Amino acid sequence: KDDFIFVFGGNMGIPQNLVSFVDIANEMQYLKKIKFVFIGHGTEKKGLVKKVKENNIKNVIFINQMDRLDYQDFLSSCDVGIISLDPRFTFPNFPSKILDYLKHGLPIIAALDKFALADAGELIESQIQAGLVSNSNDLEGTKENIFKLFSDDDLRKRFSLNGSSYFKKNFNVVNRYSDFKKIINN
Repeated sequence: KDDFIFVFGGNMGIPQNLVSFVDIANEMQYLKKIKFVFIGHGTEKKGLVKKVKENNIKNVIFINQMDRLDYQDFLSSCDVGIISLDPRFTFPNFPSKILDYLKHGLPIIAALDKFALADAGELIESQIQAGLVSNSNDLEGTKENIFKLFSDDDLRKRFSLNGSSYFKKNFNVVNRYSDFKKIINN
């Protein structure tokens, strides 16, 4: 309960570029409270688990896929949500896990390719102000952002409030129903 948890939930494939977060976790083991939790399955999971074991990385935990309700409950006990995309992407990509993190008021740490930086990154960092974003190729920048989120309670609280407020305003079922109803009736 005293750990500071960075969480990633979903597919652990090549597009998610999670090896960079495992490398960062390895470098940040001196910060004993920080834990990186990866939930799910995917083509890269076996290799990530192997890398963690071979390098004796103590601050990375893997959890198998959970049912949706358990996952939502788990998110509520985490501190920061991870979004990671392969820097080789050449097309816009908007990770849906952003919505889960906003819904639960989780500040976001995102390492994105140059195309996602322009849309998802801009939304997270500038428009909503719900997290910190760096280029996937910039491991030092991502590490700095992780440290900022870990060490600045006020920043995390502000990001949390901004994210949950944005979610409530823009993804509230009642509001969306009214919007759809207006569209259909016109």
